[in-house]
Amino acid sequence: MESIQQIGAEVELYISAQHLKNLDLLSKSDPMCRILIRTDTKSAWSKLGETEVIKDNLNPVFKTNFKIFYQFESHQYLRFEMLDEDSPGKYESLGECEASVGQIAGSQGFKLEIPLLKGGTDTKSVLIAQVIPLKVSSWDVNLRLSAINLPGHTTCLCMSEKRHQLEIQRIENIGGTNRFLTQYVSEITRSDTTTTGFIPISIKGQKLCNSDKNKPLLFKFNNNIDGTSHVIGETVASVQQLQDVNCHDIKDRHHRVLGQLMINHIQVKEKPTFIQYLQSGWGINLSIAIDYTGSNGNPSWPSSLHYLGDQNQYEMAITQVGSILECYDTDRMFPVFGFGGIPKFMGQNLVNHCFPLNGIYENPFVFSTAGILQLYRQNLPGIELSGPTYFSHILNQITAIVKSRENEQIYNVLLILTDGEIHDMQQTKQILVEASKTPLSVIIIGVGNENFTMMRELDADERILQDNFGQRAVRDIVQFVRFRDHAKNYPGLASEVLKELPEQFVNYMLYKNIMPNGFIPSV
Repeated sequence: MESIQQIGAEVELYISAQHLKNLDLLSKSDPMCRILIRTDTKSAWSKLGETEVIKDNLNPVFKTNFKIFYQFESHQYLRFEMLDEDSPGKYESLGECEASVGQIAGSQGFKLEIPLLKGGTDTKSVLIAQVIPLKVSSWDVNLRLSAINLPGHTTCLCMSEKRHQLEIQRIENIGGTNRFLTQYVSEITRSDTTTTGFIPISIKGQKLCNSDKNKPLLFKFNNNIDGTSHVIGETVASVQQLQDVNCHDIKDRHHRVLGQLMINHIQVKEKPTFIQYLQSGWGINLSIAIDYTGSNGNPSWPSSLHYLGDQNQYEMAITQVGSILECYDTDRMFPVFGFGGIPKFMGQNLVNHCFPLNGIYENPFVFSTAGILQLYRQNLPGIELSGPTYFSHILNQITAIVKSRENEQIYNVLLILTDGEIHDMQQTKQILVEASKTPLSVIIIGVGNENFTMMRELDADERILQDNFGQRAVRDIVQFVRFRDHAKNYPGLASEVLKELPEQFVNYMLYKNIMPNGFIPSV
């Protein structure tokens, strides 16, 4: 294991816990962990992320990991909140604890055990935080895999059902002990034949094997019946071995051969960087859509999300995201739209789901972030809040603008600011799936206190977005962030909102086979 005591290095943070309290009467606790971060003891905490919920488990080992840029010379404080999920969105505390990234990195095996406290009292539970140093690389691994002769699961009616799922784990030897770190879980694949074909995989080499083509990977095959995974068998191989041999035996826990993992296609491909495209003349254009539905509250009330006192959440989000992205736009002219309101300043008396904030349909562009903020305040009194919340009209307008610029070196970013769930989910999914083939990313910032369940569905980090007709997006283009997670440290909002944009940008270029000037792949 390499040292991470250097000026700066990317690390992966993994969380587990032991001996959690059981807060449920008829079953065990359903734990998840929320992680907060800050750089000094006086600043507000900012949300780093959350793990998945693990059902009925008092000793959870969470699969979700978090990437942190560790800086030896700087303080980076972490707060861990262990929670028991009572129902979706409702949690009860199992305890909390704090540690710095430096404390974890300086511990034996990069692993730190921290007592969980509740109200200052020791719960006798322990949180285990562990970091893995990441090697820097810019190559991806593209795979098409299938499995032959995997058995199904026999039900009580003596029927064999095949609902196969593939899990890929990176094997890290830490302090002489192997730890299996999940890096990929496939969708469940039904099969009525001897061959199960899994959907194609494209994954960063850094994530899959920590940029080491000889690092062992565990390929674990499960049969998923009624939400319960039944382990079938597994095989171990490195990326290099996958390249060298296209068939690997799958064995059960008794080491009996059950079937074979087939490597139908493997490609290790170096990716250009976001900076290389900028150096080749590519720019970014920002579009903004603002929610004027009635659920925001009357703008004259201090409780309204549109209240014009100090900067409200809409203005803060525009400031943070716009001030960064306008640096990459040569003319700083941004199309700005409203939706879900009645634009009476335009002489209209019916709800409009896509109207230009400057009132000019032929030229909806506004100069600079400061100009957007000024226009927002100027025209708010002339907009009657209404509803419902539809995204499809805005998306259709923006995709039309994107297509009109396809011959220009412009990548487009749509920032949607909204306070609630949408009422045209099916149409929205269809448009986004088609838009994934165009130079567009969609950033959604949820303001207010909604749970935004549907927005998380659009943000397809774990599963590629699919519409109701089964059509899949060719790449992930949506990033959702809830404003209140950064309300006490809102400068951190821009970092969270924009962190996926460079990769989405590069993935579009690779989809269109567009390379930056002078790029020569070395892998």
